[in-house]
Amino acid sequence: MTMPATSRTRQHCRWQKQASSQTHLFVILLTLIASHIVVPTAPLSIIGIHASTPSTITHTSSTALRSTNSVTSEVLPKTKSKHDWKDGEYNSSLSSRLLYKYADPLLDIASKRQLEPSDAFNLPQEKLMETTVTKLESIYTQCREKAKKGKFATRKKKSSESAVLAKALLASQKKTLTLTGILRLLNTIIQAFPSLLIARLLRQIEGGNSVKAIEPLRSAFLLVSVLSLKMIIENQFFHNAVKCACEVRGSIGGMIFDKSLRLSSGSATPSAINKDEKNKRASSMGSGEVVNLMQSDATMLEMLALQLHTIWDGILQVSIYTALLYKFLGKSVIWGLGVLLITIPINAITLRLLNRLSLKEIAAKDARMKKTTESVSNMQLLKLMSWENIFAADIQCQRDEELKRHKRRGAVRALSQAVSNTAPAISLVATLTAYAKTGKPIVASTIFTAISLFNQLRFPLFFYPMLIDAIANGQNSLRRISAYLESQEITPYIDFKPKLDGGGGSIEMSNGNFLWSVSSEEVSTDKKCHSGATALCDAAISVQPGEVVAVIGGVGSGKSALVKSLIGELTPVPRNPKLIEQEYGSSADVPRVTAHGTIAYCAQEAWLPKGTVRESIVFGREYNEERYAMAIYAAGLDDDIASSNLKHDTDVGEDGSNLSGGQRARVALARALYEESAGVYILDDPLSALDASVGSTVFERVTERLRSSRAATLIVTNDPNLPRQCDRVVLMGSDPTHGCSRIVDVGTYDELLNRGHDLRTITDPERDDSINKEERVDAEEVDMSLIYQSNEISIGNNVTTSHADPDSHISLDKDPALLAEHTIPQPAEPILDSITPITNQLRQLSTDDAMSTGSIPRSTYLTYFRSVKNPLLIAFALASYFASNGSQFFQQLIVAKWTEASTGAGGIAAAVSAKYCRQLIYAAAGVSVTMCLRSYLTMKVGVRASRTIHQAMTNSVFGAPISFFSSTPSGQLLTRFGKELEVVDRSLPDGIASVLYCFLQVFFSTLALSGVVTPFMAIPLGLIGIFYVKTMGLFRPAARDLKRIESKSRSPIYTQFREALSGAETIRSIPTATSIWSRKHRQLADENLSIFYSVKALDRWLSVRLETLGNTVVFSAAVASILLSRAGRLKSGSAGWGLTQALSITGLLAWCVRVLTDLETQFMSVMRTVEVTDLESETTKGFDEVKPRMPREFYRAGEALQALQVNGSKSLPPLPESDVDLLQSGWPWRGHVEFKNVSMRYNPSLPLVLKKVSVDIPAGSTLGVVGRTGKLSLKLLTRAL
Repeated sequence: MTMPATSRTRQHCRWQKQASSQTHLFVILLTLIASHIVVPTAPLSIIGIHASTPSTITHTSSTALRSTNSVTSEVLPKTKSKHDWKDGEYNSSLSSRLLYKYADPLLDIASKRQLEPSDAFNLPQEKLMETTVTKLESIYTQCREKAKKGKFATRKKKSSESAVLAKALLASQKKTLTLTGILRLLNTIIQAFPSLLIARLLRQIEGGNSVKAIEPLRSAFLLVSVLSLKMIIENQFFHNAVKCACEVRGSIGGMIFDKSLRLSSGSATPSAINKDEKNKRASSMGSGEVVNLMQSDATMLEMLALQLHTIWDGILQVSIYTALLYKFLGKSVIWGLGVLLITIPINAITLRLLNRLSLKEIAAKDARMKKTTESVSNMQLLKLMSWENIFAADIQCQRDEELKRHKRRGAVRALSQAVSNTAPAISLVATLTAYAKTGKPIVASTIFTAISLFNQLRFPLFFYPMLIDAIANGQNSLRRISAYLESQEITPYIDFKPKLDGGGGSIEMSNGNFLWSVSSEEVSTDKKCHSGATALCDAAISVQPGEVVAVIGGVGSGKSALVKSLIGELTPVPRNPKLIEQEYGSSADVPRVTAHGTIAYCAQEAWLPKGTVRESIVFGREYNEERYAMAIYAAGLDDDIASSNLKHDTDVGEDGSNLSGGQRARVALARALYEESAGVYILDDPLSALDASVGSTVFERVTERLRSSRAATLIVTNDPNLPRQCDRVVLMGSDPTHGCSRIVDVGTYDELLNRGHDLRTITDPERDDSINKEERVDAEEVDMSLIYQSNEISIGNNVTTSHADPDSHISLDKDPALLAEHTIPQPAEPILDSITPITNQLRQLSTDDAMSTGSIPRSTYLTYFRSVKNPLLIAFALASYFASNGSQFFQQLIVAKWTEASTGAGGIAAAVSAKYCRQLIYAAAGVSVTMCLRSYLTMKVGVRASRTIHQAMTNSVFGAPISFFSSTPSGQLLTRFGKELEVVDRSLPDGIASVLYCFLQVFFSTLALSGVVTPFMAIPLGLIGIFYVKTMGLFRPAARDLKRIESKSRSPIYTQFREALSGAETIRSIPTATSIWSRKHRQLADENLSIFYSVKALDRWLSVRLETLGNTVVFSAAVASILLSRAGRLKSGSAGWGLTQALSITGLLAWCVRVLTDLETQFMSVMRTVEVTDLESETTKGFDEVKPRMPREFYRAGEALQALQVNGSKSLPPLPESDVDLLQSGWPWRGHVEFKNVSMRYNPSLPLVLKKVSVDIPAGSTLGVVGRTGKLSLKLLTRAL
């Protein structure tokens, strides 16, 4: 049932006042600490604190409080100008920042409506990526300069690269690391006080009525005060540590993005982190590996930054807790510490084995993702060749291998968790047994304090191996990232000068010796490497203002090398190889390229980022309507727009998938023509995807415009008709002697013919073979007139059967050149009139756009557990959780009974001691076995569910129509097969385990307080439960919405990065595009980080309020224990157990909501995979029964014929049940294909592109498909077939 918004708002306001009054209690508690804290002198003297007088503690506490205030004020400065609530902590009072009250307006909005990205808190200027990335790049540059001066040894260059980057990261976060270090130190010191205060309180309870009643009450109040102070400091530490780690991730991602725009696409970058492997091979990083640097390696550094203080803090915690344990238990603690120390090498060995198994699992995952990426990216080819089932089966086999390795790793991990969780129980048994043999009495004040200290001690011992693993992974990531950042960048060898008088442009190159871009080590250390990577030799060319120069040559003749050398994408080298190691800047042999005006470049393969046609042409530059219309007209897009085949706000799709090949090429050409400052235009075969008529028209328009603007134009072409219309022709060829490409000859078209160059053969090598062949007509050819009798395709009056070669046997009145000359250009006014604001109404929603909002539907949870397909396995897993928590509960109960037996007998007997020791051993064994069984069964449940989900998702995606892939970027699908599926594989089972364990712990702790201390404890626990539910009701909607949009905001970052890697050459060719794309990346990162900061601020808001409720539970349990023990109704052992359970509830309350919210976030990954699996379908029973709501492709044998059989067709044979039966039936029975009034579109949101097509293709005939560029003839008919 959903509560009305107004009612939720009123309840929120009432609860806000109640929560505010509760959390303001800590301010009073802080002031009382100084005057009331009195702790045992001896335990404090061990750690260097002498408590001979209360004034010493008073002075220390006051100093610590003032330090906390000053430190907090420094990290969270209060702005002078008052802005709105979205400034968050940076415009709040001290109390609001400590209690995170600035998050209340955000929670209020979430109670009324769903949150949006714009609702997140604003980032201050110093936290924006524009500032942090620039700061880190500056520090990194300075550190590199110092390293080059000899600070690091040359023989350890690879280590020095990662060390330089690590030093730069530490220097950039110096202030934040210092602050978090101080907070961590204060928190570690304060963590020991609750155990000491519990010992003091239990001693006072053991004293009975001989101790004044005010003394234990004062101890209880002091205990809550210390817990409140710890709550404030600990939350401030985590809040600032998270901000520091996220800043590291964002700034590293920004540096990687900026570096990618400065690297050549052919740059050889060491992908291996091992130096020996690098010496064996220098391979280029693929785009997937580079994206992994930003996705995985930057995240590894983020995780390392979060745990960085554990390096020194863990040692400090071990020292403090060991000293206190020695004070309470004496030499007996050595036995317990010995057990814990034994687990360190065991955990180290286990972690090393887990790392090896993880590497094997990652290798299997990479192989699966590689095959998935290839399949999704080339789905159209797979569909046309009917290969999708073959590739899907191959992917499923690789998935099975991945899950097989995952199960091996899960089994070892289950054993490791069993050892780690059993170690405290075994160490407690060893310590108590040794302590009992000393003859000292086992009393509650000593034993339960020791148990509390043991629980605190196990955390640094358990997390230190994980820290070592994080350091190893972080060092690995540092090496990979630093190797990428150290890669050789493009050498800026082009000398750009202003345009000539009259606005003309020109470009000139001399001594053109270039290499394909290689790593800096190869160029500097290997003198012979240049011969194997040579791109161009001794090239010299000059293009004057208003001149159009054509570049022709055969395949591999060096046309692309010449183009790339002119746009600055190659590595220049002198003619003399001996000068490679010298400073050859002033040498006459150095390649020189001089350009008057900027260079506009159009690549051979049209690259279009996702967006509209207008956005692809303007490309982030200032929009000018007149220039935009002129670019559209010159590129020949005016006819497409006028005929409504193309619109300005048409979504081009990923890589231009929604456009035809000719439209993509012309949009890319218009993007180059839109550049206003260009004086040189370099066009790399932009007309190859156009038919003869459209290509000639575009050529005429482009050359006419560029000649009139006196721009220097260089165009690469394979069309034999175009060079004769150019001013000069550059003939390229390869030199087999030197193994490089060079300019063979330069001159006009007629001059090259007179010199003996057969240009027609060079540009069209197939013509030489076909010109001597006689035209033959197949004797079995069917009368093709039958094909066109019912054809209703409107082709147009200006479409001819002309050939691209003017010398072919056709009439001159159908020459494409003459057609271009006599074509009446359309004025720009109609284009301007048709330009309308961009709207998204006609765009088809992608999977992310259609992502569900609100809470996770119950069907998602049911779908996941139904996908296990083994209810008995789920039942056994749940039973293992109850057994595990019950074993721990039973062990603590035994300790409580032991202390009571000792107190009641006046001294424990040997038989009683042996009895309880045996029970403790049994309980420890039960904890060990059930823990191992719990982890293993949870892993099995997760594996079965993820296998079913992946198989269903693969079948659904590979069975979707091609229109689905046109509207859905491949990045969204690959994210589901990659990141989302990884969450389902690894994080989700652990999340389910955490939720079950947490709530069972709360259940048993509540049972202990109500059943052992007093049943009346149910009253305060019930009231606290009400506040707990209300707090969850405020927190969960906001956290759920923010985590959803945070996950969604990451996808555009990686999508833009992939696009930038693909189109880096085009981006660099536009003067302002590099800064525009970098700024866009920073904006996307800022949006993601602001949402992430808001999520973490809500986490701290929750933690403060729930820990306050937990402290209330502790205070209630302490007061109840004091009153009941003085009344003789409660023994000290039960009181100690009750206080221990109350302390555990303090952390469990916040942990329950956190793990529950994390689990809901992890189930979002299930929902996202199910959205693809059940795309436009209605799931009725998990994955078993699916009722499709959209037509899907029929790929099973005889499936497409079922509709005809239902309609009563008697001419069909019995439908086969398999492909074998289909072939045995004599299929194909007849090859007759007939279209009747067929209309088609790319997707439901786009207009029709085929309208009432009727074609009859008789059996045994051959159909040729022709048409104008942009008419989509070939593409649509091949899809239809």
